[in-house]
Amino acid sequence: MKNITTDTKKGRGRPARLDRAEGAAIAERLFHSDGYDQMGVAALCDALGVRQPALYRVFGSKAGLLEAALERYADSPFAAFVAEEAARSETSIDLMRNVLLRAAEVYAEDSERPGCLALETAYGSADPTARQAANVLVANVRSFLAERFKALGAQDADASANAVLLAMRGLSSEARTGRSKTAMQRAIDALVDR
Repeated sequence: MKNITTDTKKGRGRPARLDRAEGAAIAERLFHSDGYDQMGVAALCDALGVRQPALYRVFGSKAGLLEAALERYADSPFAAFVAEEAARSETSIDLMRNVLLRAAEVYAEDSERPGCLALETAYGSADPTARQAANVLVANVRSFLAERFKALGAQDADASANAVLLAMRGLSSEARTGRSKTAMQRAIDALVDR
């Protein structure tokens, strides 16, 4: 991606550069830790070290910055675990159990970035554009899970995928309240019995 020169500070010196990938990485961390709605444009610009015009030149809008952050998030360990667990699951019950146990682990792992950025934004943001952007990622995970459940012989693959996402949403919310990985995994053991 190209660097965009910005006029971040008045006075002498070179203007700062805003790199799209670096900006998306910073925004991903901030949106994940504080929530999309809680991060104002001014605070984002401060964190990126640029003024608003530079943010808008590179990302178009705050929602455009979120889209770039979600693209990065989709390839991160926070989201990639679903495919990893699907690959090692041999039955529908294994798939449900493995994905949920791993979600509890991942969502509680970093106390500064708890839960799932995509799920929290898709279901918790007041901004319809942000919800729509996050729902693209959620819908992709839902489709992936439904295909995998179908391949494993689930009677209702769509319902199974929806059940996993519903449980993942609950785990994400619980992680954001500080619930421990162990407590969430014990609940999953009670819910999904082998």
